[in-house]
Amino acid sequence: MVALFLIGTVQTASASGIVSTANNIAVTRLYDQNGNLIKNHSLAANTNWVVGKTITIDGNTIYQVSTNEYVNASDVIFR
Repeated sequence: MVALFLIGTVQTASASGIVSTANNIAVTRLYDQNGNLIKNHSLAANTNWVVGKTITIDGNTIYQVSTNEYVNASDVIFR
């Protein structure tokens, strides 16, 4: 699979909060800070993750849940 996002406009902002994965989706995909899909692991269904920062790449928002691991905002619920 090709990167989810095109490299272009990137904006970073501090964030604090929790994101929750859906309970009806088996896994939630992870991406690196450039928007590239991480293929060897993902987040489990119905789990909560602390958000470190928020990055916007070409209008797509991703939340940091690990050192260089992010989830797409459309795949989780921000609390």
